[in-house]
Amino acid sequence: MKLAAIVAQLPGVISAQREDLEVSAVVCDSRQVKKGSLFAALCGEKSDGHLFLEAAAKNGATACIVQREEAETFGMAKILVEDSEEALGWAAAAFHGHPSRNLTLVGITGTNGKTTTAHLIQHVLKSAGISTGRMGTVGNSYPGGEE
Repeated sequence: MKLAAIVAQLPGVISAQREDLEVSAVVCDSRQVKKGSLFAALCGEKSDGHLFLEAAAKNGATACIVQREEAETFGMAKILVEDSEEALGWAAAAFHGHPSRNLTLVGITGTNGKTTTAHLIQHVLKSAGISTGRMGTVGNSYPGGEE
């Protein structure tokens, strides 16, 4: 996928370079970078992803999302954004074709009976041949497993 197609979907873009590059993956862990990756430098509580820009470049990243204008990008195309964490979510969604747009979500609120209602809805949908998953405080289930 072309970097330009990803950048066009990012919120808060301040500047972007070399948008004609081909992107092979979107990652935020420099150890997971492969050739052609778009690396997102996130500002975490314990570590700053901007400290791993050099490692990402050495591992093959060709572009990076940063939120610090002064960040050295070690030859990678620089996408400067207001919030790199928010941009990462949009970049990953764009790269993977926005898979959440194909999901139907049912939310259950209230004081009592949420877990029972979730199990009942899941049972009805599964009985109708619809692939389902369930997330809750008691546990999670998905096609082929349960946690």
